[in-house]
Amino acid sequence: MGTDSLDTAYDDAFHTMMLKCDDLVFPLLNFMFGEHYTGQEQIIRTSNEEYIDNGGGDETKRITDSQFTVVSSWQRKRYHIECESSTKAEVILVRMFEYGAQIALDGAELVDGVMKLRVQFPHAGILFLRNPENVPGQMLIEIVTPSGSSCSYPVQVIKESDFTLDQIFDNGLYLLLPFYLFNYEKHLPKLNKDESELLALIAEYRKIADTVDELVESGRLSARSRYVIMSMIKRVSEKLAMKYINVKEKVGDFMGGRVVELDIFKAEDAAKKQGISQGISRGADMFAALIKKLTPGTEEYEFALNATDEQRQELYKKYNIAG
Repeated sequence: MGTDSLDTAYDDAFHTMMLKCDDLVFPLLNFMFGEHYTGQEQIIRTSNEEYIDNGGGDETKRITDSQFTVVSSWQRKRYHIECESSTKAEVILVRMFEYGAQIALDGAELVDGVMKLRVQFPHAGILFLRNPENVPGQMLIEIVTPSGSSCSYPVQVIKESDFTLDQIFDNGLYLLLPFYLFNYEKHLPKLNKDESELLALIAEYRKIADTVDELVESGRLSARSRYVIMSMIKRVSEKLAMKYINVKEKVGDFMGGRVVELDIFKAEDAAKKQGISQGISRGADMFAALIKKLTPGTEEYEFALNATDEQRQELYKKYNIAG
């Protein structure tokens, strides 16, 4: 995977989980905001592009990490959550207000004709991947009106460094798993040289993979989320451990193996659906053989996973795969 594709690895991981995996989002909301969602609620996602007015007609386009509305039978709540690898909390808090104000304006409504403009700020939160100093579990944004009166609203804070692996699983915060290596960031130079400690780290990742498998088998996590978690662990570790070859290769190889296994399962399922014309069992075997020959993450690999039956026949010929 090229350096350019890793530049946004942390944002990509967070965006993917927040966009594709509802069963990862609801536990995060329950923990961060004290909600009691069951997972049966509806998530309505909106565009993450916000245009900040700089005055004089100039606007700056900013991309928020995640904004959405949760709809249940008794309420609607709008959320805005940022994932930050920076530890400059004061800068991030200002940006949270900028984003929040624009989100509030997007949903503004006139009340009593044109006598009153009502704006509602979203419930706001930040996931810090690194530990900013002196930042509590809740930051505040205070707004002072011309009359001198003021109001404030909270920005909830979660830090990756506050959670052990057991605490992540105990609280259902599976969305934190791809970023778990951040807890070892300061130790990466030593891990890169000490084989025994590196093997201990791999044992933790084996525990992650096995526990996630158990969650899927018990119905507490979707197969889609398992696939995303494993893929994003690999992607984040490649970025974070870029300078530490041994760590990068050991973690990448282990997680990459788990991802390939899941891709093969996905391929077999797809083959079974499309295998009527060639025999379900033979189609699954051919497709599994094909996916083993391709490199995960490449265009051809992704093409094979989503190809039609006719397109796969061409790939079988190309790689000399016979039924």
